[in-house]
Amino acid sequence: MKLYFLGTCSGTEPMPGRHHASIALEMENGITVFDAGECCSYTFFRMGLDPLAIRNIVISHPHADHVGGLFNLQWLITKIINRFGRKIDHEVHLYLPEMKIRDAMILLSDSLKGYPFTYSLISDGVVFEDGKLKVTARHNTHLRETQAPWHSYSFLIEAEGKKIVYSGDIGHISEIESWLDCDLLIMETGHHVAAEVCNYIRESGHNPGMMYFTHHGRAMLADTEGEILKARVYMPQAEAAYDTLTLEL
Repeated sequence: MKLYFLGTCSGTEPMPGRHHASIALEMENGITVFDAGECCSYTFFRMGLDPLAIRNIVISHPHADHVGGLFNLQWLITKIINRFGRKIDHEVHLYLPEMKIRDAMILLSDSLKGYPFTYSLISDGVVFEDGKLKVTARHNTHLRETQAPWHSYSFLIEAEGKKIVYSGDIGHISEIESWLDCDLLIMETGHHVAAEVCNYIRESGHNPGMMYFTHHGRAMLADTEGEILKARVYMPQAEAAYDTLTLEL
């Protein structure tokens, strides 16, 4: 099982060597993409991954830095099928926090002819489970919503006996506190200070096996090494993800 960081930047102005948020989990039976920021399809393809291996695309919330590359990712799959005549034996299922994203894809559907993408709405609880991979959603307050329907989610990913937590964009780390004793925590810094997050985790008595910060905000982008050194005072395993980083799990 491998995890690929396709984009590690928050919604700042364009940054050299950084693209918007997207990760991909590769297993023997296919690939699941979480978030689809701009240029995710470019990085995906350039890293040598097969777009026709994608089985699921999961979107945490409807901000542009998490969905800006979604259409192009779908178009890449369709183009490879139609242009090169490759066969595919499964649908690509999109799990969305709101169906307006699907409606936007339908407006561009002429470019997606030849492949039936399917769409489901995310809610709290199990998003999907296929016997090898289980993804559970929990709403958060990133969008400052105070009641359902919720449109921003964090995810617990369970596969091959491991637990991976992907924060998405989140109001506060406490919103996923019961998940923090995981094998890998992927936490955003677009709205948080890495050292403060690590201090909270330590003070609350949790200890993730690995910890990678992503969706970097300006403080992390301006001084990545310095921010990580401050974070390691509390969590020595803290690391900063970068575009094209690959983890073997």
